[in-house]
Amino acid sequence: MKYFFLVFSFFMIGSISVSAQRILPDAIQFSGLVVTGDSDNIVPVPYATIAVKGTPRGTYANYAGFYSLVVRPGEVLIFTAIGFKKEEFTVPDTIVGNKFNYVQNMYEDTILLPEAIVYPWPSNTYLKQEFLAMDVTNDLQVRIQENLMEETLENLRIALVRDAKENANFALRQEVDKFYYQGQLPPNYMSIFNPSAWVKFFQAIKNGDFKRK
Repeated sequence: MKYFFLVFSFFMIGSISVSAQRILPDAIQFSGLVVTGDSDNIVPVPYATIAVKGTPRGTYANYAGFYSLVVRPGEVLIFTAIGFKKEEFTVPDTIVGNKFNYVQNMYEDTILLPEAIVYPWPSNTYLKQEFLAMDVTNDLQVRIQENLMEETLENLRIALVRDAKENANFALRQEVDKFYYQGQLPPNYMSIFNPSAWVKFFQAIKNGDFKRK
């Protein structure tokens, strides 16, 4: 029984080996990089697609441009990537061994779309009608001028309430001013010693500017 099992195992292993050689007798592990650029500046092309022409087999490169797939001599590989021209490579039949490395250089593809003109009406025949009915008043400019009037801005300054952040900043600035002029008169009081201010003050008295009307 043991002898029968050994003979059976030997024939099974032999048949599997022969079958494997018959199915993949010339398989090649085809690996490499998909890049772009010249010799001074070569960068990888991430996620490029590599397909075996005429078959459902293929793969895609990773972020670094590396790819690997099983091919046979004579098969044609198609390299495609968005923004690049399609490239083809025929697997040579002179490869020695079952491994082959290949670097595919991709070239940028410039796609020019036809000119498209967008009109605000269904047909250009409506141009004359729409042009004659057009409102030429610049409502936006009028609103800008109204919003920037001094009276409008003053009303906004009065109506708007300061938030907590603005109040805190104002209080901090006041404290900073107190420390900055500590031991001396602040700028608001320095006008007392200004001769020009005194001249204007006495001139106003002579002119009667302070008399009750």
